Amino acid sequence: MGAGGGFLGQLLLALAYAAWQPQAVRGLFLRSSFSGSRPELARYMAPWLDWLGEAGRHTLGTAAVALQQLLCHGETAVCEAGSTAVAFDALAQDARLASAWAAFDAGQSAPGGVQAAQTRWQGFAASATAGELWDWRIFLHQARQGWGVGSAGVVSPPAMPGPVWLVHGEADAVCDPMTSARLAAAWPQAHWVRVAGGAHAMSHPPMAAALQQAAAEWAAALA
Repeated sequence: MGAGGGFLGQLLLALAYAAWQPQAVRGLFLRSSFSGSRPELARYMAPWLDWLGEAGRHTLGTAAVALQQLLCHGETAVCEAGSTAVAFDALAQDARLASAWAAFDAGQSAPGGVQAAQTRWQGFAASATAGELWDWRIFLHQARQGWGVGSAGVVSPPAMPGPVWLVHGEADAVCDPMTSARLAAAWPQAHWVRVAGGAHAMSHPPMAAALQQAAAEWAAALA
């Protein structure tokens, strides 16, 4: 899964729980760390409008710009796109926008994202599936709520007495590798696994191999 759905919220929930109940947490294993900050989301969405191209922007209309404003500028109720206001609920119900975002997110989950692959929006081959719509609405809801941590993200990571493994692909276009770098600096005991050429997708072969090895090492450290 890319940035969509509950994955990012789950990662932040793990950090929040570790801060709230440190005695109940023996360690953390985090893949593609995300702290919920606006700069991280702005980095993820940076190629969105170029990826859509003129045809995609025309097809989606003001919703395309409204989505980027919602994610990158922290609008919480209404996104201004030119002179037209686009309500948040309208974005959440827009199946065409959900379908386009699912394709964009899949492209961003590849090594270097859509910019490295130089891919563009290819039109609507099909409407968004039920799963894509569900994923889309969860993503928008969490983004609208600031991922539960506000626009600055997780500023002070919780103290962690147990083993911490951070696995992050160096070619991750969804979650900024610098977030793992900041967490590694906050946790001196952390094992920061930087996967050369690794994408965001767990199915990417370098990431899959690194995650399998790191998980075995982390489990052994917990024993």
